This record gives sequence, C-alpha cells and structure tokens, in this order.
Amino acid sequence: MDHLFQFVVRQIPLIVLTFLFAANLSAQISPFKISYELGMSNPASHLFEVKMRIETPSPESAIDLQMPRWSPGRYAVVDFAKGVQEVRAVSGCPANVIDCLSAPLEATRIDTQTWRIIPRQQNIIVVTYKVFANNLSGTHSQLDERHANFNGATIFMYVADHKQDLVQLKIKPPANWKIINGRMGSANQTEWKFDDYDVLIDTPTEIAPNWTVDEFRVDGKLYRVMVHSFGDEGGKRPQLVKDIEKIVQAQTAMMPAPDYESYTFIFHFAPRNESGGDGMEHLNSTQIIETETLASKAGYEGALSTASHEFFHVWNAKRLRPVGLGPWDFTRPVNTRGLFIAEGFTNYYGKMMQHRAGLWTNKQLIGSYNGTINFIENSPGSKLISAVESSVIAPFLDRASQIQRTNLANTVISYYPKGELIALTLDLMVRKRSNGKKSLDDVMRKMYEEFYLNSPKDSYYLKGRGYTVEDFEKVTTGVAETDMSDFFKRYIHSVEVPPYDEGLAFVGLKLTRTDSISLAGEKFTAYKIEDLPNVSAETLNHRNNWLKGK
Repeated sequence: MDHLFQFVVRQIPLIVLTFLFAANLSAQISPFKISYELGMSNPASHLFEVKMRIETPSPESAIDLQMPRWSPGRYAVVDFAKGVQEVRAVSGCPANVIDCLSAPLEATRIDTQTWRIIPRQQNIIVVTYKVFANNLSGTHSQLDERHANFNGATIFMYVADHKQDLVQLKIKPPANWKIINGRMGSANQTEWKFDDYDVLIDTPTEIAPNWTVDEFRVDGKLYRVMVHSFGDEGGKRPQLVKDIEKIVQAQTAMMPAPDYESYTFIFHFAPRNESGGDGMEHLNSTQIIETETLASKAGYEGALSTASHEFFHVWNAKRLRPVGLGPWDFTRPVNTRGLFIAEGFTNYYGKMMQHRAGLWTNKQLIGSYNGTINFIENSPGSKLISAVESSVIAPFLDRASQIQRTNLANTVISYYPKGELIALTLDLMVRKRSNGKKSLDDVMRKMYEEFYLNSPKDSYYLKGRGYTVEDFEKVTTGVAETDMSDFFKRYIHSVEVPPYDEGLAFVGLKLTRTDSISLAGEKFTAYKIEDLPNVSAETLNHRNNWLKGK
C-alpha cells in the first residue's frame, strides 16, 4: 500500500497538468459558422423543414450533430430525436460562389440522438432534415394549418462541442403568416443572430396569420402580449393586458431592473388542446397555453396566475440559477439540487405578486397558501423526501411518462409545492428573526446581485454563476443577521414539518388542524390559516408589510 500511495502521489502533478491542458485545449477550439433555415411548406404534414449550414475553419474528419434529450424548464427526458426524419448531408458552397456542385456526404446515426457527418475534406457542409411536430405545449412544438409554434430544442440539432458558437436563424413562413418571439427587432423580422445555441433554443416562436399583439412599457422596457385564441375572447383581451402590466409593475418594483429591452408573453387559449395547459419560462419571453377560452373565468384567471409565475422566472431560474441550469448537457438528465428554489420559490412569489398587483385579496392569497399546506401535509411523500432530493429527481417528476409501474405517488412530492411552503415559512422566519427589518425579498435581491449581476461568468452562457443550496443558506443567514443553518438542516435537507405556527404567529395568524374523513373514507387532517385573537398593532403592521412587500 505504501508503494502504491507513493506512486499515486508522484502522478498528481501529471494528472493536474493533463487536466489543465485539456481544459485549455477545449477553450481554444476554433468556432464554426453555423446557421439554420426553417421552412414549413406543408403545414398539414406537421413537418418542419430544417436546413443547417456548417462552415469549419479547416476540414474535419467527422462532425457530430445531436438532438437534446430534454429541454430547459421541463426536465423529464423526452428524447426529441424521435421526431427527426430524413437526415441528409451534402458538401456546401462558399458564400461568394454561385456555381458550385454539391456532393452527397455520409450521415450515419450512431446513437439515439447523434448523427455523424463525414465531410470528406470539405469545410462547408449542409445538412437537411425534417421534424414531425404536433403537440402544443411548452415542451414540444406544433405545425398545422392554424399555426407553427416551436420550442427550439425540439427542432434544432447542435454541433457537438460547439454549442458555445454564435448561430444564425432564418425563418421562411407560409404566405401571409407573421412571426413573433421574444427577440423581435421589427415586426417583419425573419432573421436572427444568437450568441450561442442555448440562447437560440430559449426563444420560442409563434408563426400564424391571425394572432394579436398589444404593447405597454414599464420603466422604459417594452412588453408585448401576444394572444392566439382558438375560442371566444369575450372582449377580455384589453383587461388581460392591463392586469399583466400590473403584475410586471409589482415584480419589477421588488427585483433589480431586468437586463433586456423587451419581453414577450405568448398566450394560446386552446380549448380541448390534447397536450393540456402549460407555462414555460424563457430569457426574454414566456409561452403559456390555457385549455379554456379567454372569455371564461377559468381561462382568464389561469392566464394571469401562470403569467405571474413565469414572469418571476425572469430573475429566479433564468438568470439567478442553481448549479446545473445552464449551460446544459443534453446527453444526460439534468442534475441540480436547487429546483425547490428556482420553481418552488417562484410558486410562492407568483401568488404573492398577484396580491401585490391588486389582483388578489388577502383572503385569496392566504387561501391559496392554505390549499398548498393541505396538499403537502396530507401527502405521504412529503414525509419521505426532502426538498433537495425532490429537486435531484426532477427528471422523474416533471411530466415524465411512466410506463413502469412505480410507487412514486406515495414516496415523492414535487419541488413546486414543497418549495412554495419553504419560501412561505422562510420569509416569515426571516422577518421574525430580524423583527421585521428583513425578508425573503431581501434574500432574493441579494442572491440576484451576488450570483448574477456582480459575479464573473462561469461559462459562455450568461453572466454570473450558478449557486448551491449552501450558497443560498449563507446569503440568507447574512441578510437575517442570524444563523439560519438549523432551518435549512431540518426543513430543506430533511423532512421535518416547516414551522408554520412560529412563522404565522409573527403576522398574527395561526394554523388550525382538524382530523377528518374524506368521501372515499380516508383519514386526513384539514388545515386552516386563521386570525389569532387580540393581536397587537405592531403584529398587524408586520402582516401588512409581509403582504405588501415592505
């Protein structure tokens, strides 16, 4: 053992040097010129037509193209390559050459998501393929006679080891169809440049003849509200836009100014949509599908609730992000421990911001948190899995299809509601321990400034760097000016019931518990948030500050 130990020790400098050389070599990979052209000549076929042009500094022995196995914001493994067909490759022509003979090139599928192109001493290749797309959702794409709507991860292959390269996109819409996405510079724009592949696929796009768009400005930023209705609007669209503006005002009042010039809400009101409703966050936009008409109460209120949640992702998840959320490795499932913050805390603030925008009453807000408590505390999985572990197994939970019979319904809980209640109690506990001087709002602002605005880039992707759960604990402790490690240990890393009573009491509320029996004959505990009797004026002031974000 001593000889083996000495041998390993002697090899450490060599191992370190090898690692550094490999890292430096990776950083010096010459960029490719990559462009995409997207056609849709026969919408009824549900087939998008993709032409991908790749120009390399010098001929490569082989070029691998890959389709993502999953998409940012939806962490279940979907394997988008299942929609790809008819992959072909030919040699390409230099941009300044008109007459050029193309030659077929080998394009071989080497695994479920990868095609290998053999350029044969050519430094320009053109790859064409088609993608079948007929699911309207934040995860997938759809092309039919009504419209084209795409999530880039389902459509565009990337060049392995070159996701960091600048890419260009040109869209060729059918006649009289118009285009909108979160990066429109003009109404008639059909071409874009993106800093890298990850930003390209983070730009969902709607192409159709008959959507509407309304605009407003908040703090100098332009906001667009695109509505594509497959049903009656009931004259509610103007009010929808006004209420979304109130949500934007409430959220931008809490968080630092967002670093974009424009943001687009893409709404589909699609009754009987086979893929169901959905909402998906993006850097400069959100894609929202409601399965009720805009004219209906459920459709209208659902649209606002989803918009409030997704817009808070501008800060939380898209820019302030836990380690693992960008840049991404699409060859394997995502691995991150902080989705209870990225999604669960966004659940909490999505609701809170509807109240601060004047759209929800105190009763509606507290009633909604109350409903989440009833769900979580009566779910067996909440007693078996922590918020951190729930985040780690997101690929099993985030609308993942389960052919295998499992016991997940009884052994896990989603990081959405679990994180929402952690945020609720953490907010109240920070307020209590600081005697109302600090709150979770301060923690979120501090995290955004420290890990996004003021931190060096940790990759090609965006400014800033990913944070760990331990980073979040440290910042929370610093803001509260009291040790919060016990809270994180008991309620975040473990499965203890959050301190509802202690937190709610600070704002003059209590949580009552009543043993009940459901209609199915199952026992459960009914929880209800109620007023504490005889609370002081100071306590009521703390409640008012909590609800209004003071």
